[in-house]
Amino acid sequence: MNLTHEYMNAWHETNDYASNQFSFNTGIMLEQDQPTDGNVTTTGLDRCLWKFLDRKNNVLWTTGIEWDEWQNFAVTVDYENNTLQIYYSGGYDALKAVTKPIGNDNSGGGQFQIGMLKKPTETTSVDYDGYQEKGIYEGQIYGGIFIEDSSNGCTST
Repeated sequence: MNLTHEYMNAWHETNDYASNQFSFNTGIMLEQDQPTDGNVTTTGLDRCLWKFLDRKNNVLWTTGIEWDEWQNFAVTVDYENNTLQIYYSGGYDALKAVTKPIGNDNSGGGQFQIGMLKKPTETTSVDYDGYQEKGIYEGQIYGGIFIEDSSNGCTST
């Protein structure tokens, strides 16, 4: 990956496509994606970090990219209590909570997106301008992705 770009790797987009309840990113964040509410920001963060962001793009949790080992991530989205909780492990270890439930605006319904959305650099509108180099040969391997209903207390780890 060319980490001078911002990558979104998984996110939950609202029905109106205006925002995401959360996103899982890496690389350098676009200036217009930086939070403006004075909370923890992505400015100056190492581009070689995985970043979980809230609805306002505030950084909730980060960890370094391990290029030679599996990394496992999970997020619990609690719609009733408007919180997110993040889980992490390396290799074959079981997932463990790395945050407590964090307040977040989870309203707006929407859909879960999985992939590798590589945003252009030098842009003010991701849709209509910016720079993407030619001859891109990059990718990620997702070892397994699932969504479960944990409303009755069940959370796989």
